[in-house]
Amino acid sequence: MIEIKIENNGELVVFNVLTTTSFQEITNNIKDNYHIVKRFVLWDFGDTDLSGLSTQEIRNVSEVVKQHALHEKTAYVGNTTLEIGLLNMYKAYADISEVIPKSKVFQTKEEAIEWLYSN
Repeated sequence: MIEIKIENNGELVVFNVLTTTSFQEITNNIKDNYHIVKRFVLWDFGDTDLSGLSTQEIRNVSEVVKQHALHEKTAYVGNTTLEIGLLNMYKAYADISEVIPKSKVFQTKEEAIEWLYSN
């Protein structure tokens, strides 16, 4: 399950991934909700397990983001070494695919929000 929170008058949209998630759930949320993002996106994977996603699914997420993202920055938060590694793999695919929003992976939500609002 993914909970969506809109903060700061729509400037920031937070996707809190609350349980183990699937490729389909992630991409459906991108397709259905990225149009509401004004500036920033934060994906918080702190309470989930991403190990069920294949390398190809992670690569395909970057293609979906490329088609739907119009915002400035995206921050990804993971709590475990595995999550951070998988999120960095996604970031590498996104960079290769020339996905527009700048992105970065963090271990805490606080660091991620600080980066999103920095120049």
